[in-house]
Amino acid sequence: MKKELHKIKNCPIRLGWEEKSLPLIGKMGVIVNDKGVCAIYFGNHPEKREAIVRHMRGVVSGIFLSNSLFRHSRVWEGLIAYVRGACRKVDVPLAPLTGTPFERSVWETLGKIPYGRLVSYSWVARESGHAKAVRAVANAIGKNPLPILLPCHRVIRKSGALGGFSSGLEMKKTLLKIEKAVFPLKEAACRA
Repeated sequence: MKKELHKIKNCPIRLGWEEKSLPLIGKMGVIVNDKGVCAIYFGNHPEKREAIVRHMRGVVSGIFLSNSLFRHSRVWEGLIAYVRGACRKVDVPLAPLTGTPFERSVWETLGKIPYGRLVSYSWVARESGHAKAVRAVANAIGKNPLPILLPCHRVIRKSGALGGFSSGLEMKKTLLKIEKAVFPLKEAACRA
């Protein structure tokens, strides 16, 4: 995950995707490349997939689509086990993250939040080294390309209110119910 995508800018990259319906969650899409999972999106939104591909083409030259690429079936096995409450972490290879260094530091911090625990946006800001940039951290969280794998749904407002979620508050509530999230907010338990 630490390897930066710009270091492989001249290598052609194939992207593949699949969409499936999962219990409780409904339709979900996963985009992969040769290195691992690039993005996850919820709902029947082909425009989300197209926006992700456009973004990746802007970052890396030589991207082409491949229907036969999707060999990471462990992704679906892991996501189904997660939705059923049978696993706490979907352990699959991740492609190098394509955000800015600031965004990547925020997303990497999301990966430290324990299953079923809730933290505030200010906790993520402190832990990612951006304590005075809570609003910018919240914006970066909203751009997280790997929900569930980098659990942005576990971030709520300091007041205990849910805050936002790129796929809507109902999806955030669903993910928190799957994890039987601990209320009220317990930041002290999140020292990973």
